[in-house]
Amino acid sequence: MRTEQGMYDAAIESSRIFSHAVREVADSSGLLTYLAEPRGVDDMIGHMEFLPEKRDQLVCLLRLLASQELLREVTVDGGPRYQTNGARAGRSLDDDGRYVPQIQHIEGWYGDDYAEAIRTTNIEFLGRDLEFLRKPHQFARFDKSLAEEWRLTMTSPLYEFGRGLCVEELVARGNRFLDLACGPGYGAQRIAEACGGRCSIVALDKSADFVEMTRELDYPAGTELRAEVHDINLPLPELAPESIDGVLFNGSFHFIRDKQARLAELWTALRPGGLLCLGHTFARSGFPDEAMREFYFSMLEDDLFPLSWDELIALTEQAGYRPVRNFHQGSYSYLLVEKVSAPAGDRSGR
Repeated sequence: MRTEQGMYDAAIESSRIFSHAVREVADSSGLLTYLAEPRGVDDMIGHMEFLPEKRDQLVCLLRLLASQELLREVTVDGGPRYQTNGARAGRSLDDDGRYVPQIQHIEGWYGDDYAEAIRTTNIEFLGRDLEFLRKPHQFARFDKSLAEEWRLTMTSPLYEFGRGLCVEELVARGNRFLDLACGPGYGAQRIAEACGGRCSIVALDKSADFVEMTRELDYPAGTELRAEVHDINLPLPELAPESIDGVLFNGSFHFIRDKQARLAELWTALRPGGLLCLGHTFARSGFPDEAMREFYFSMLEDDLFPLSWDELIALTEQAGYRPVRNFHQGSYSYLLVEKVSAPAGDRSGR
């Protein structure tokens, strides 16, 4: 039986597999050999011929390697330097340098080939010589160029499990929904299936490809779907006040620059007691997979604006929401809140 704790264990193990794939390319590229002596970031950019504009991605990679205890940060002449850690503690590797997955954590969620799929996909994207850091326009984008990869990610058992918990709570609130940053439409589809088609859904995403994919999915008869292209960093399109029973905001709240503004707009659109699900939200909390997530998000084209978990909860409460449920032990974190009062500082009496 799948549980929230099992989800966390599988998520952390998935991050380990990803992290060790990064370790493999850091090794095969010669970066770890070069760091036998303390080196600064500018030294690495020059010697490895990395692009200066990918400095942030390089720093995230170094922090990930340091979290694996493959590197240690030292101070030389008042500045930070990185050097390989001779002990390389905490490794669990095959003779050929591959990570040995802790299968007990993922076997209930994935097939036998999952660990190798994560490894090979990420090695191919990064390049064994870390060519990702030399290509100016190589980023992971939310479009059809990676359609199969996004499909596999967003329909994985981990993603579906957390999404399913949100959908279960949402459909208990009514039948009028907003799927914000809907991606390829799997959230909207799951909501419609849970409602048996007796629902209306507004699905918004900035990717025209994803909106097209959302429209192409099968929905139960009777589903009213309005799928539109919309950038979540712009004001929401016009929604009548209190016209929404629930909002699914899965996997994208960390991409919002002005979170307070979006929360206020959603508060207005939600009916009293309406539910907002901030699902699959990345928040800094010091968990073991945080460095991996930082590097993962650095490879995306979109900018990231994460909060700490405590800041996230406080922000929603200030915006007029009350926590209903949360499950937060790693990157697969969810916060479900309901509209209960006027936002802090609002004296209109709404």
